[in-house]
Amino acid sequence: DSNDWELVRTCPVPLLLSRGRAWSTRPRFAAAVDVSDEESPRLLQRILRSAAYLSEGCHGELDLVFGERTGADALTEKTHAAKLRTLAQEVQLAPERVWRLTGDPATTFPAFAAEQKPDVLVVGALTHQGRDTGHVGTLTRTLVDALDCDFVLLRPRRFEFPVRKQDGVAGAALAGRKSYSSGSRAGTPAL
Repeated sequence: DSNDWELVRTCPVPLLLSRGRAWSTRPRFAAAVDVSDEESPRLLQRILRSAAYLSEGCHGELDLVFGERTGADALTEKTHAAKLRTLAQEVQLAPERVWRLTGDPATTFPAFAAEQKPDVLVVGALTHQGRDTGHVGTLTRTLVDALDCDFVLLRPRRFEFPVRKQDGVAGAALAGRKSYSSGSRAGTPAL
């Protein structure tokens, strides 16, 4: 709902959006990366490393997923495949754990999720470099709405968030102060 999207827009830390269902005994994590030149290399690394960390910590499985839009020339496809192999090697992923989905990602990712059933998709929460805003990217928003899995949303570390100090409770929290409502019990933060 709109409250969720406001949290996505303003949260200064990685954010887990949960559907409220239990994960598999051996949870499956999928790192959705964009190895094209449009994606920030730092965000790509953050997505991959975070997904690998979560997978290892939960004794889970990890898939690396890239959506290749239809119409890419042979050289571009070869370059993307090489980047995917390099990324997979960084986290010691077997080739069968690397997925290159061809077509419109808004269609191919839901098909991938229906077949592979990841418990969590780790994804960037921004539009592509040069167009970073406080809003979640169009594809990310489409996937959050379409897939039946949890999401970890990440931004580049140096992202400027739209919350300001004068925004009341949120501003106080960002400034490192606790905020309490006058009607709350002692030591209980106001929500």
